[in-house]
Amino acid sequence: FGHAGAAIKIDCRSLDHEYVGLPDNVQVIAVNSMVKHELGTSAYRERVAECQAAVKALQEFDSSIESLRDVSMSFFVEVQERVPPVPRQRARHIISDTQRVVDFAAAARAKDLKEMGKLFVASHRSMQFDYEISCEEIDFLVDTAIGIPGVYGARMTGGGFGGCTVNLLAPDAVDSFRRTIAEAYEARYGKTPLFYDCKPAEGAGPVSAESAA
Repeated sequence: FGHAGAAIKIDCRSLDHEYVGLPDNVQVIAVNSMVKHELGTSAYRERVAECQAAVKALQEFDSSIESLRDVSMSFFVEVQERVPPVPRQRARHIISDTQRVVDFAAAARAKDLKEMGKLFVASHRSMQFDYEISCEEIDFLVDTAIGIPGVYGARMTGGGFGGCTVNLLAPDAVDSFRRTIAEAYEARYGKTPLFYDCKPAEGAGPVSAESAA
C-alpha cells in the first residue's frame, strides 16, 4: 500500500483508499511513553458496546444507519440529546474524528501545516474527553509537545491507555523537541521516552539482487 511521501486515506468498510501527499517541510516523530495500562483490554470491549448502543439509539431516527460512519455531524447535533450520555460521547468522537480525517487530507493537500496540527490536537482532545482512551502520561506528552515552538500538533496514536503519541513539527525544531520532551517526561515520571523518526516510504515489494547490492 505504501507510497513514499504520502499518507493513506482509507475507507475501512470498503477498503477504498487514496494517497495524500504530505508537505516536505514537516517532520513526523512518534514518542513512546513506555507505559501500557492494563485496563485497556476491558475498555476496548466497553467502547464497542457503547458505540453499538449509540447506533441503536440513532436508528430510532434513521433506520438506514448501519454504523456511526453513516452519521453526519449535522444530523447528530440535531438528535444527540436523545442519545444516552455515554453512548453520545463515544458517538461524538467517532463522527467528529471521521470528519477530521477528511479535513486533514484537505489541509495536507493545501500544505496548511497549522491546520493539520490543529486537527491533530482536536483529535486528541476528542479521544481524551469523549472516547476516554487516553491516560495521564499520554496527555502529558501531548500537552508538553504543543507548548514547544515549531510543533504544529500532537495526538495519541494506537489503541489507547498508553503507547505512543505522533507529533508534527518543523524540521528545525527536532532537537529542541527531543530535548524538552525527554527532560520533562523523565522529571515527571522517571521514564525515558523513545523517539521514532517517521517517513512514509514505498510499501513492501520484490527486490532484485542488483538493487539490494
